[in-house]
Amino acid sequence: MELTIGPHTFVVDSDPAVSLALASEGRDGDSDLRGLRIRIRHDLPETLWRETLLHEVIHMCLALTHLSPRLSEEDEEDLVRALTPYLAQVLDAVAAAKRPKH
Repeated sequence: MELTIGPHTFVVDSDPAVSLALASEGRDGDSDLRGLRIRIRHDLPETLWRETLLHEVIHMCLALTHLSPRLSEEDEEDLVRALTPYLAQVLDAVAAAKRPKH
């Protein structure tokens, strides 16, 4: 799958080999701005898979907006972890929303 974020198109990898590599690192996902790649474990439940993808997308948004260097690695991870469940909920609601008729 491919996902465009700003001017960049990222390849999203999620297969058994990716799952094995990420599991060995103790991760559900990761992302690489230079390689334009996001990896997500394929064996996650659907909702967790989507939330992990969003988590990695937020990391890439921070990197693309040059905000990542302003944050320590720990602060960035705390910020992304805090935002992810709220944004996931809002994105689901937005996707299901219909514009009111006037």
